[in-house]
Amino acid sequence: MVHRIINDTKPLGWNNQVPNDIILNYNISIEKQILQASKQILLIGIIETFSGTIYNAAGAGFMLRVGKFNDYFGNIYRPLTTERNKLQLYVFMKPIVRVVLSNALLQGGLLNQLRSQDTGYVLSKDQIERVVVLYDVGITFEMPKYRVIISQKSIGAEFKGQYDQEYGSLALQVKL
Repeated sequence: MVHRIINDTKPLGWNNQVPNDIILNYNISIEKQILQASKQILLIGIIETFSGTIYNAAGAGFMLRVGKFNDYFGNIYRPLTTERNKLQLYVFMKPIVRVVLSNALLQGGLLNQLRSQDTGYVLSKDQIERVVVLYDVGITFEMPKYRVIISQKSIGAEFKGQYDQEYGSLALQVKL
């Protein structure tokens, strides 16, 4: 309907899309401070797990912050006082390696795997890359009511024959 209204080409291939399915996932991410060499350098270890019908994987990595920033694990209920920096400016990097058991976005979901009919385009378990590397690097500028984040993200191939994907983002957040 939208394509007809804007006089654009109607997309084809909807019959080849991964079909709808039930989604129920439980994701856990644990972060632990490993090193704070000074007030300007922070290293945090990260362990994550994803379990459910859409994505089953486990990963590990770290986050490094360098610059002027508030305590990452500080009390979130602490009011803004002179204890906290009113201005934050830091660079960060966050590499993570994940081991993937299943990915319903590529393989089809639970209900679709139980159906005998061939619906949509899905990949077999042998086509899925079992180790995926993710990387996030950027810079953050923050004041009490504003935050600007510029970052570059990379994700390794999720299936055989796919190229790594890279994209950037610019985020402006306003605290009301």
